Amino acid sequence: MLTKAMSTNSNPSTGAIVAAIIGASIGFVLLVCCCGILCTIFILIPSFYTRLKTPNPTVTGIHNVVASAYRTRESIFVPGTYASYYSKNGSYRGPFYMTLGFYNTAGYMVYGKGKDDVASYAIKGFYSPITRRMGLQLHYQIGTGDPDQNIGQTISVHVQWNEYKQQFEGNYYSSIESTGKNNHFTIKRH
Repeated sequence: MLTKAMSTNSNPSTGAIVAAIIGASIGFVLLVCCCGILCTIFILIPSFYTRLKTPNPTVTGIHNVVASAYRTRESIFVPGTYASYYSKNGSYRGPFYMTLGFYNTAGYMVYGKGKDDVASYAIKGFYSPITRRMGLQLHYQIGTGDPDQNIGQTISVHVQWNEYKQQFEGNYYSSIESTGKNNHFTIKRH
């Protein structure tokens, strides 16, 4: 009798069936979980973000107005020749001519060159179509112009667009002199 009981408990087919049922149940649960995760990742989340990004007509109208103003503002930054004027010791000097190139794809950089009563210089700087401002560095080239005034200094120019006068106006600052508010700088399209 003891032998008969042991043989029924150790029947390999019963254990295999129980293991198969448990394994299939765990596999089914994992399959459902994975399908749920994949569904969430590829269907529900993108549709949620698409609904968030659906344009509101009012907001779209505002963006169109801003884009139009942006294009207008950017149109003041036209590559070409400009006339520059600056004040020193209370008197205006100029016009002097500079060539400017505006590169919006390069981070709104300005490059150019010019010449005034001091010497020839290279120009590098930035501009903003939103604020309508430019910040320029004029690097004087040693060996050009007036040797008494040109020692290779750098002039920083900060100007903003004056819509009424259709010109850039601001101040310049020298790396060798204490200059500031009374040193005006003007740039006009030529």
